[in-house]
Amino acid sequence: MAKRPWGAEALRQLAWFHRWAGILLCLMFAVWFASGAVMVFVPFPALSDGARWAGSPTIDMGALTVPPAAALAGAPAATGLRLINRAGRPIYVVTVPGRGDRLVAADEGLEAGTLTPGQAALVASRFAGAAVARVEGPYPYDQWIVHQRFDSGRPYYRVVLGDGAGTWLYVSALTGEVAQRATRGERLWNWCGAVLHWVYVTPLRQDWGLWNQVVWWLSFSAVLTTMAGLWLGIQRTVTARRGRRARYTPFPGWLGWHHLTGLVAGTFVATWIISGWLSMDHGRLFSTGEAPADHVAAMRGGALPTAVAALSLADLRLLAPAAEVDFAIIAGQGVAVAHGSGAPQVLLAGDRPAATLPPDLLTQAVRAAWPDAVEGATPGADDLYLLAEGLPPGMRRFSTPAPVRADIYVDVLTGRVGAVMDDSRKLYAWLYYALHTFTVPGLASRPVLRATVQLALLSLGLAFSVTGVVVGLRRLRRRLG
Repeated sequence: MAKRPWGAEALRQLAWFHRWAGILLCLMFAVWFASGAVMVFVPFPALSDGARWAGSPTIDMGALTVPPAAALAGAPAATGLRLINRAGRPIYVVTVPGRGDRLVAADEGLEAGTLTPGQAALVASRFAGAAVARVEGPYPYDQWIVHQRFDSGRPYYRVVLGDGAGTWLYVSALTGEVAQRATRGERLWNWCGAVLHWVYVTPLRQDWGLWNQVVWWLSFSAVLTTMAGLWLGIQRTVTARRGRRARYTPFPGWLGWHHLTGLVAGTFVATWIISGWLSMDHGRLFSTGEAPADHVAAMRGGALPTAVAALSLADLRLLAPAAEVDFAIIAGQGVAVAHGSGAPQVLLAGDRPAATLPPDLLTQAVRAAWPDAVEGATPGADDLYLLAEGLPPGMRRFSTPAPVRADIYVDVLTGRVGAVMDDSRKLYAWLYYALHTFTVPGLASRPVLRATVQLALLSLGLAFSVTGVVVGLRRLRRRLG
């Protein structure tokens, strides 16, 4: 028997892989496109910092008796310090890497205990201005607080409000802060949207490492299946046209429709699946956008406990009214940043509150880490990298020349680095954010146009996926029947 040419055999093996991988993944493809369309209208529940600060009670600055430096006594390795109103008392939240958060009462200096259910109900009622139906928990994990950004406040009380929207508020049993808000409509739609799209079920997602591996490999398998199908689709069409057939597909029925819709939607499906896979990159192929630890240390210029020692209680009282005071260190100086319902205030020891850090101080700090950095133009609201990294407007941007060639986005309030956009991270921003979420200049500021483009392409991808589901089911029925 004559052997098949190598190219024909490779094509046959590729077709076999695409057929069976497609049967396994075709329903997942349809779910991804359909759930992506839901997410255009109903994103995952989120409570922004601005909303949290606006709804939180202000700190009684007159009750302060413990200065920031005293709150950090015994915690020389602390990297974070905040002052909040916890159920009516001013409380310091001390963050030490590897040890979690520790609470110190700012009016007595004693560590605070766990929040009670009654206190959680009062916090939630005042935050929302609504009656509380019941308090549940506290729970270490829940579907709507499963992300690791909630780790520092675990466990959480789930406070069910008696409002018409069926709102749930999540109140940290540790800090007493409202960290999440989810209405009945958001919860229902997200079971059809983000939960399916991200494979975001609590038992899996609460183990970040396991979830990361599962979704990465699932997405990678989808990428291989898509690329195999795109190549085969083009090959089949070229072969059909070479045979002088009038049709663009040699296949009848649903398989023909799958082939034709694949030719039309193939490029979008491929870029969308690949960019979706890249959402799980997490430093595998591209840089993460985070500043190196040694650069962060150079910008700080010292230890937080030493820096905040210069901030007195009299300084803090200048920041009233404030719902939260965040302490930072920049170029060796302690900084207190007050947040509330109004504009934030920035305070250096011995100065009056200001709207931002002094520009010269920020430049000094950046150049301590990146000596060749020069300030660039202020990024606009539609700056791709600002949008991609979820950074607030008003960041200052510094640039470094080759060989580093990076744009460094720095917070004008705290001096913290929001993102380091080197060539690798910039490419990632275009490959993921631009291709997958259409978060690009020109569309980001036009939500109706952006949603229209997204829905049109997602509908095309869904139609293609449905043909794949039908083809897969029919082949399985023949195989098993």
